[in-house]
Amino acid sequence: MPQTIIYLIFLFLIISGIFIVYDIFTSGRRNVNLAILGLLLLYIIALMVFTDFPDPVVSLGGVSYLTALIIMLFFIILGMVANYFFYNETFNFREIIKPLFISPLILLPLIGTLRGSAEIENMQLISLAILSFQNGFFWKEVFNKAKPK
Repeated sequence: MPQTIIYLIFLFLIISGIFIVYDIFTSGRRNVNLAILGLLLLYIIALMVFTDFPDPVVSLGGVSYLTALIIMLFFIILGMVANYFFYNETFNFREIIKPLFISPLILLPLIGTLRGSAEIENMQLISLAILSFQNGFFWKEVFNKAKPK
């Protein structure tokens, strides 16, 4: 990846952090914004630890296909749990368990992106983990819009 793009990504991450901090002090949803800021910081730390971000990386290997699948499934489940706590104010164990049974269905479209890869590079894995989290978080919207033909 060109160095200019890496610095642009870093700049946009900083700008996102500034907007989140601003929202913490100005909006009524302080806990949600603190959680989002925490996730952003975890994302930046993961980039720095696994890819030496913002320095360019010369790839020398990655993780296995099975490890990538397990990590993606974990992040789908994490996204589903985050969705539950984001939209619900009370805790109901049965309601949080229900979406976990369909998590393999959410994983199926993502498996196609791994096909033919013996090893997954660290940056690919981080991107797939974030995409998995997003798919897990928005699982209800996907299923509500799916209609039988």
